[in-house]
Amino acid sequence: MRQYQAVGALLSVLVVGCATQRRADKVLSEADSAVVAHHVDAARFAPQAFAGVMASYNAARKAYGAKDWGGAIKAGEEALAKVRELPPAVAEGRRRVTAQWPARRDSTRAMLDLLAGRLAEWSRSGHYPDDLSAGKVKDMQLTVDTLDTGLDNAQQAFAGGDVGGAVHALDRVRQRLAGLLRASGVAPPNPHGG
Repeated sequence: MRQYQAVGALLSVLVVGCATQRRADKVLSEADSAVVAHHVDAARFAPQAFAGVMASYNAARKAYGAKDWGGAIKAGEEALAKVRELPPAVAEGRRRVTAQWPARRDSTRAMLDLLAGRLAEWSRSGHYPDDLSAGKVKDMQLTVDTLDTGLDNAQQAFAGGDVGGAVHALDRVRQRLAGLLRASGVAPPNPHGG
């Protein structure tokens, strides 16, 4: 009789263990889908909230890898709860970015125009700053032309309603432009005047 009780207890543990693993599979699958569905907008418009989602999600993946089904379920459910909080955070971030767009676009245009003017001036005069040659200035002018087109494309994306794509494109332009400004020794305009 005792032998049957031991086998019954073992089977009970195995059934509960299998059910817990299936639950962990389900929760992790739901978390995977939720992260994939929200990651682009959340990373752009609500990065701090998304970082919280990813911390819980990564904890769930780690627990799952360690076969800690209970820990995977708990962390996965936390990630899912945090995902449900993302839409308002993303909407607020989108509103903030939309409000800031004109100033960011205009400051980028001012930096591009400033650099293009300096490069043209150096080319006309034939006097180049230290560490710059005629060939380097010409290459920079071509890059400025490319960035100018990139800025126009970003504005078109924004006007077309693709705020995320526009912000991403503008950030790429600004990053490359900052590198050109550093390389040329041209200080960006002071946004506060003076």
